[in-house]
Amino acid sequence: MAAGIESIQASILNRTKETLKALGVPSVGEVSDRKPSIAMINSWSSSEDELAESLAIYGNFKALLEFEVSKIKAKLGVLQAEFDNELQKEHYRCAEKRRDENAKKLSIVEQNAEAITMSDRLPLLQRQIVQTNSDFTAADGLLSGYTSGWTTISRIISIRTAKRGV
Repeated sequence: MAAGIESIQASILNRTKETLKALGVPSVGEVSDRKPSIAMINSWSSSEDELAESLAIYGNFKALLEFEVSKIKAKLGVLQAEFDNELQKEHYRCAEKRRDENAKKLSIVEQNAEAITMSDRLPLLQRQIVQTNSDFTAADGLLSGYTSGWTTISRIISIRTAKRGV
């Protein structure tokens, strides 16, 4: 699981650097190769500069993860629509075949099982949906971690600013 998260982080970081470079967007400081730790143990005792850098890094990763999560969610929707469409076609083929043979009508569970068994494509789409759903869950969980980190740092900055009366 940790290797999967590291892979997602590395992939996002590489895509971010390429996108920023292609767009000519100046980075905030620099999108660092170091990934911020999701654990916020020492954030309260960090200096303002360290907090500002962490906030920028967390904010960048949070924005990128939001984009990544939306892409995965869109892909999942396309795969599900494709699966549903293919399943309907296979239901029709199976129903035509059963009608021609004067066979009894199947329950919906039996129809689905027959359709998936008769199709070469449906099991593949099913596996892709499961994998994409897993990717979505992992990316969404990582996004939650970065969101919590960003929120924590923001609150610390707000409390320090309020204490100073700024």
